[in-house]
Amino acid sequence: MAKKIVILAGIGNSSNIVFNYISKYFEVDKIIFEKHVSKTKLLKRRIKNLGILTVIGQLLFQILASPILKWISKHRINEIKKKK
Repeated sequence: MAKKIVILAGIGNSSNIVFNYISKYFEVDKIIFEKHVSKTKLLKRRIKNLGILTVIGQLLFQILASPILKWISKHRINEIKKKK
């Protein structure tokens, strides 16, 4: 029995990049796009599951480190987009 690949993704550039890369090497059977979840609902669920301190740490990382990582990876992302 052949293995099937299913991609669970949100709508965006990173999903397109992953699909294009995987589809070069494997046959993708299905792509399932998740619906957008509101930030408030997401935060409440994360606090319930992980605890307030963990979520605060994650938020601080997003606020402080994420912009730096985006800036650093901008060149590589543009290289990948050009290869399409």
